[in-house]
Amino acid sequence: MDLARKLVLGLLKDKSWLALSRAQWRQSLKLLTGYHRQRFLETGSIETLDWVSQAKVSRNWINGKVTIDLTERTPIAIYNNKVIDSTGKSFVLRGTPSTPLVQIQAGDLTAATKAVTFFTTLPVDLKATLTVVKVRSTGSLVLVVNNAGKNLEIRWGNDGENELKLKVYRALIALPENAAIKRVDVSAPHAPIVK
Repeated sequence: MDLARKLVLGLLKDKSWLALSRAQWRQSLKLLTGYHRQRFLETGSIETLDWVSQAKVSRNWINGKVTIDLTERTPIAIYNNKVIDSTGKSFVLRGTPSTPLVQIQAGDLTAATKAVTFFTTLPVDLKATLTVVKVRSTGSLVLVVNNAGKNLEIRWGNDGENELKLKVYRALIALPENAAIKRVDVSAPHAPIVK
């Protein structure tokens, strides 16, 4: 008997149903009918799956049809081999992401969440080139971007004066003499350093 049918029959008491793939999960829900599906979903069991952000269950009492609306978490970064969504919730990604994800290097999940909050506020053009965000123990941020096929390290410093730092960064990389730079320090935006 396959895992999906065992789930439906209630034979799994050890929560091994949490290991179901998305396809197996959907197959299991199709096998559940009416009352049993409603009862299973009302317990909040679906929301214990880390890739599910929200689950809504509704039932049409006239025809008995149960509708399940799942909202999946959208991955935006990778931290400790897990993906993080925009709220900072980490989860195991099933499959491959549709776009490359930013790598977060931080001491803990709180610092990684800080990095996610920071880089989601960046302009689209900078986010598109961003490959790594490092959070140092002091809380300062270091960004690695792909600048014309080369890695460029931006020492951002603390999350503050971001508009000025962004303006300084853009002005510096636009200068022809900075075509081969490898590092920009805008942590003090009034006195940037280029190497």
